[in-house]
Amino acid sequence: MSTNLPIEHLMPQTRVEADWPLPENADEDFERQRSFSIHRLGNLTLVTQGLNSKLLNHSWVEKRRILEEEDNLYINKDLLRRAPKDYWDEEQIRLRGERLADYIIKIWPHGHTVTGDMEKV
Repeated sequence: MSTNLPIEHLMPQTRVEADWPLPENADEDFERQRSFSIHRLGNLTLVTQGLNSKLLNHSWVEKRRILEEEDNLYINKDLLRRAPKDYWDEEQIRLRGERLADYIIKIWPHGHTVTGDMEKV
């Protein structure tokens, strides 16, 4: 298996309106928050190069189907186990980001010291 794994945006950077519509009551602030959410940790995952080219800007339902059928990375197994089957939104991105941050802190606990020292600077 290749060690060069592309980063996939679950909610795509280029949004296809039919697959990723904004809520009816979305205002300018909501659109700005969505733009920020797209690049947050919880919206990013790793995939193989072959999967990256298949996922593209598809809907969440289609991306989920492809990941379920073809992916074998633990990070995506966890994603699929926890994420709703029929939608992926800003709240799911926030929740997944918190879980990933918790995992990161457990794996690299020394980050607390580094963060504390960086705040002093």
